Amino acid sequence: MTKADWLDFFEAINVRSATEEQIAATLAAGEFQDDAPAVEAAPVQEAPAQPIFAGA
Repeated sequence: MTKADWLDFFEAINVRSATEEQIAATLAAGEFQDDAPAVEAAPVQEAPAQPIFAGA
């Protein structure tokens, strides 16, 4: 369940908005997933392989 889904459900049942404390407690309990997008790491670019030279 997303945070938005949970808020809609909460408001339908309780006929009021949830407090910040209730939202935080519910998120901590794992009842919904945070809507904030995960920060994506930049793709890793591998360095080109160095050529191996036969004995000099």
